[in-house]
Amino acid sequence: MKKFIITINENKEITDIGNSSIIYIFENISSYEEEVYSLLEKNTMPMRELETLVNSWGGKIRSIPVKTLIESYYKNILF
Repeated sequence: MKKFIITINENKEITDIGNSSIIYIFENISSYEEEVYSLLEKNTMPMRELETLVNSWGGKIRSIPVKTLIESYYKNILF
């Protein structure tokens, strides 16, 4: 079964997630959230440099492909 998946944010913007979409999870950066968001929004820093910066704050970045999340969801769903 091929799945067509979209996301809709609170502003009603629709995005096709595609097979290459990745979710980044930032841990332990509560006082730096705005800075991280700004860097990502402006696309001014490569992800490896951002990871180094987040690590220097005592935080961590985890990434997971959306495709993996969906496969896990279908694998664990209870009917």
